[in-house]
Amino acid sequence: MFYKKSLIIGLFLLILSSVFPESSKSITLASNDWAPYHSSDLENQGFFTEIVREAFFAVGYDLEVLFYPWNRVITLGKRGNLPGIIGAYYSKERADFFYYSELIYSSTLCFTTRSEAVIDTALILDDSNIKIGVTRGYFYSDAMEEIKDSRVIFSYSDLDSLTKLLFKRIDVAIFDKEYIEYIINHNDKYRNALIVHTDQPVISNSLHVVINKEYPNAKEIIEDFNRGLEIIKDNGLYYDIILKH
Repeated sequence: MFYKKSLIIGLFLLILSSVFPESSKSITLASNDWAPYHSSDLENQGFFTEIVREAFFAVGYDLEVLFYPWNRVITLGKRGNLPGIIGAYYSKERADFFYYSELIYSSTLCFTTRSEAVIDTALILDDSNIKIGVTRGYFYSDAMEEIKDSRVIFSYSDLDSLTKLLFKRIDVAIFDKEYIEYIINHNDKYRNALIVHTDQPVISNSLHVVINKEYPNAKEIIEDFNRGLEIIKDNGLYYDIILKH
């Protein structure tokens, strides 16, 4: 009788271990409001945040996300004030500070202009008369990093850059395709005022979770996350989240 009860309890515990993730740990990461990827105003804080949260949960981590302007996010991450960042592009300079996760999603950057503007997007980076709006702290591409002259106008946020574009303080702005299309589709005042030049993308960048190399067990955290990401891809949850949003 005792043996039979022990067997039942053992089987019950085995089932529980297969259904629920590993024992819980906590991690707090930083990000910015960048709909539809991640934002404090979105359901589940955006589809990208949901993917990251579920990947961490699959390997026993509870995730908290704090939202700040992007330039502050980068500063906090580099200084080690927080363990790391959600939604970072890869750059060689950042790789000195952070361990990078596997690719989570791809971001396509496109030029956006006012509807009435006549601009040859193929020549934007070579035309010294065109003022280009970018967001401080972002990495766009190696070609953009080489442009340091007065035609590059920095903004505190994407929305600030968008305002400058509408008020003709810049001629063109560079935004992620899904971000700017989300903004246009959710704001009537932008719908007829802007053109997103998807036919002439600037570049496609990979999006990652990054952990400061000086943070305790940083490499282990990234390895755990990569394992969790593989789990939710294998069981289909990753794709369900993308389709849901």
